[in-house]
Amino acid sequence: IIYLFHMPLFFAISGFLYGYKELKSIRKPQDLIRKKLISLGIPYLIFSTIYICFNMVMQRFVQTNTITSIKNFFTLLWNPVGQYWFVWVLLIYFIIVSFLGNTYSRLKVLTIISFFVALSEKNMMKDLRTTYHNGLAYFFYFSFAAMLGYNFTKRKNKEFCLNIKTVVIFLISGMTFAFFAWKKVFLETSVLQMMILRVMGSVAFSTSVICMTRIAIIKKGLMKIGKYSWYIFLFHSYFLCFVRSILKRIIPAGNVLIEVLVGLIVSVVGCMLIGCISQKFSWLDCLFYPQHLVKRKVQLGDL
Repeated sequence: IIYLFHMPLFFAISGFLYGYKELKSIRKPQDLIRKKLISLGIPYLIFSTIYICFNMVMQRFVQTNTITSIKNFFTLLWNPVGQYWFVWVLLIYFIIVSFLGNTYSRLKVLTIISFFVALSEKNMMKDLRTTYHNGLAYFFYFSFAAMLGYNFTKRKNKEFCLNIKTVVIFLISGMTFAFFAWKKVFLETSVLQMMILRVMGSVAFSTSVICMTRIAIIKKGLMKIGKYSWYIFLFHSYFLCFVRSILKRIIPAGNVLIEVLVGLIVSVVGCMLIGCISQKFSWLDCLFYPQHLVKRKVQLGDL
């Protein structure tokens, strides 16, 4: 069920932050592209390379989602591997919005176009590889959320108010999505119905998280995890493949609940540990955040 909307939700979060933080500050398209090539492009190449090496060595011993070979090193610019396809597609999105959506009016036009492209995904994209198909289909969620993020900057009170309207939106979205998911209607829906369900799932999940953050201990825990979210994204699959392989040997019949819970705990805690170690050494953390090195050199007058 989560797989129905989790990728549109991720792209929507990225789009919202683009509209909220970056849309107003873009002076030249090249500035945003240069910034994203450093902050996303360098980690993409570094950790994709590590992922390929890891899989080539370990795919004989543990269950992995991707089969890799030496050929993958030379095709990374147009053929991403593993979870890093998300970063690759996101880079393409930023290149598009840099030139075609760098003002609010242009972004609105781009959102309308992307809506009709997404509507045509079954007809126009049936012969495309998954990465390119997703790249076209998910752009609507990115650009639409970017519009919401831009409008959110105009609010005098930036705090998201938890009121009756928010609760009603959550209940309607959550219950509708749960009903369709329970009936498995999404397996036989049209593209438009699928888009509506994706939006409903994203809204229900987002509002539920916002509601939960009103509880201080949950907010503190989510903020702590959020501090290491980039490390979790880059490294979670390394932990998960070991957990999955070990659990399938211990529990041959398989227990999805145990696998999910143990996988979440191990992958999140393990990645946070890597983040703690990395943050103690600036040279190591530059692999994850190369923009920090560039920023320091600019401040010191080296660039």
